[in-house]
Amino acid sequence: MTVTELTVEILRRLEQQFYAHLPRRDFKRDQDYLVAAIGTYGWECLGRGWEFDIEFIYRDLCRMLQSFKKSGTDVVWMPNYLQCAIRQHIAEHAEELKSKAAASSLARLSRKLLDGAQLAKVIIEPSPTQLAACIYRDVRKLRRRANAEARAGRREKKKQGVLL
Repeated sequence: MTVTELTVEILRRLEQQFYAHLPRRDFKRDQDYLVAAIGTYGWECLGRGWEFDIEFIYRDLCRMLQSFKKSGTDVVWMPNYLQCAIRQHIAEHAEELKSKAAASSLARLSRKLLDGAQLAKVIIEPSPTQLAACIYRDVRKLRRRANAEARAGRREKKKQGVLL
């Protein structure tokens, strides 16, 4: 499984479980924000220096989605709720996740080092956690840029209105 496949699968689960009763346009409107929220897992772990394999992240995110469904909480805006839940989950389970990250990192590194042909990939390829963090960072940059352009457009319209 790759980071892209993970993101697509979690989006599919979110759409089926939380957006099924809503018009499809609501899911499409929130899709970019949901991608950023999913990338929050990688961003938070990378900030702490933790590395996980993609299957672990997938299982953890699926468990979180199941807990949302079981709790029956009325979610106002899923991207924000998911992002906050991921951050809270990582903060609450920091010690447990830290130990799992160390074990996962050592196992992955030993597998890659044993395979001499993969040595170049170890140096060049970013880890799944780094890719998820990049997704979060890139979507956040796009949102900031779009907001800045909208503010500049409003200022320009206001300026033109004053000149008339």
